[in-house]
Amino acid sequence: MDINYDRYQAMSIDDVEKIHEYTVDVLTNTGIWVEDNEARDIFKKNGCRIENEKVFLNEKVIQTALENAPSEFRICAIEPRNSKTFGVEASIFAPAGGAVTICESDNIRRAPTMEDVNDFSKLVQCLDVIGLNRPAVHPSDVDPMKKFLYITLADFKYNNKIYQLRRETLEMICIIYGITPEKMKKDAENGIHYGYSTSNPVSPLELSSAATDTIRFQAEYGVPNIIAPMPIGGISAPATVEGTILIQNCENVAAIVFSSLINLKAPVFYGCIGSVGDMKKGSATAAAPEMRIIEAAGAQMARYYNIPSRGAPGSPDAVAMDFQAGAESAMGFYSSVRSGVHLITNMGFMGNWMQASKAKLVLDAEIIESVLRIMQPLEITEEKTALDLIKKLGARSTYLTEKHTLKNYKKNFYNPKVFRRTTFEKWEKEGKLEAAQSAENKAKALLDQYVSPDRDPSIVKELETYIAKHDRR
Repeated sequence: MDINYDRYQAMSIDDVEKIHEYTVDVLTNTGIWVEDNEARDIFKKNGCRIENEKVFLNEKVIQTALENAPSEFRICAIEPRNSKTFGVEASIFAPAGGAVTICESDNIRRAPTMEDVNDFSKLVQCLDVIGLNRPAVHPSDVDPMKKFLYITLADFKYNNKIYQLRRETLEMICIIYGITPEKMKKDAENGIHYGYSTSNPVSPLELSSAATDTIRFQAEYGVPNIIAPMPIGGISAPATVEGTILIQNCENVAAIVFSSLINLKAPVFYGCIGSVGDMKKGSATAAAPEMRIIEAAGAQMARYYNIPSRGAPGSPDAVAMDFQAGAESAMGFYSSVRSGVHLITNMGFMGNWMQASKAKLVLDAEIIESVLRIMQPLEITEEKTALDLIKKLGARSTYLTEKHTLKNYKKNFYNPKVFRRTTFEKWEKEGKLEAAQSAENKAKALLDQYVSPDRDPSIVKELETYIAKHDRR
């Protein structure tokens, strides 16, 4: 899809420059908390002032990092046609990540299993609108210390799209692609990457040991880093949208700087997932309208720094698949696409990031397809306007039986796969199915019709052997 549409701009260019100016002020004068000794030493060796756990950046390291972060990079999929170039292509979509419960269409919740992991991986393969895979749920029926090994095996067996690449799955990804870790590093220097992973700054203004350890791994192996700061307005950020935007930017820039000190050209995504607090409960909201403003502002900052962005609109606060869930998801996906976010995640999420649903994944795919149709630019030409046909038929005519209609309607009019266009009487006769149940049926049909990709049995066996060796450690 052409991305040269009129984007939603939450800030003026003057506002964008102010956020950058204020960010430099905070990072150089207030500093960030860095938990790990070795990480602090890396900052210190590059001219940053250290006071206990506090690190004070300087303008030089900030400018150098932002000037050298890649504006685009390509992540390979095992099926080459599914590889994606982030920063150039239009919005690319991905499912939920790490839900701890499964929600069925009847709103019954349960613990996820490896069968659910397999099903989500298969649905990701089936839904064309999804370009990047994530572990939608964490299985409860395997050793939690080995869960990502099992998830990686499932992804390889069941889908051809971009995989997650974590420290513990590095060797498995190398087996899948037939490369060594050293070749992965070398290919990264030439803009070829074999997966992605996420790092999580802690709000406000902290890089934990877990965050810096992850960033070091990502930068060393050239793994694109989805930076995921999540300041919560009123809780871990000021109780203003503007203040939350500033904290979000500070944490992104701090992570980008640290990444650059390991590998100057390390690929990163700017994370636009700040939220605001539900002050009645003292917790984060997942679908507040303010999140979309924070996300849009983040996308603007990412464009200002000329790096790809990531947003996460697909998780409603709704705990059931009802009107609220659909409304929150639709508003979120439309806003993210309109804001020009490059990587848009969380399809199939529900319940404040806690639940995942196969039916919701199918419904979100339908919403996204509709959003992409809305955003498709018009082509005002004599051919597209059918000027000659209008002049030929004139007034009081019908286009229904024209060859032009038969030739063009399928490629010009979006046809929903789940949402119904029917009469009340027909809907009643067919069982009064609501959208959630229709989506559940669609998900089951996709799984029933699913055909596994061709896989080399020797690679599957090698991956299974690798996991078995880990189980014995």
